[in-house]
Amino acid sequence: MVWAVLASQAFARGLVLDNCGCFGTYLPQPLRWYVLVEDTLMLLYAGLLWRGLHRARPTSPPATARTPQENH
Repeated sequence: MVWAVLASQAFARGLVLDNCGCFGTYLPQPLRWYVLVEDTLMLLYAGLLWRGLHRARPTSPPATARTPQENH
């Protein structure tokens, strides 16, 4: 998220960057408007995956857990 904010402010300031750093030094890409869209989509996808992960977790204890009656 910090990277996307930094890229957005650099784009807004009109800085010309030959490599935005999004894909490292081995796949250089200039900072353009579509890079900001890609960053936004990646953050959206990450948020959706995070939300799905928390929804998919079971709320009850695992089947192998002992119940209080079994602890006699």
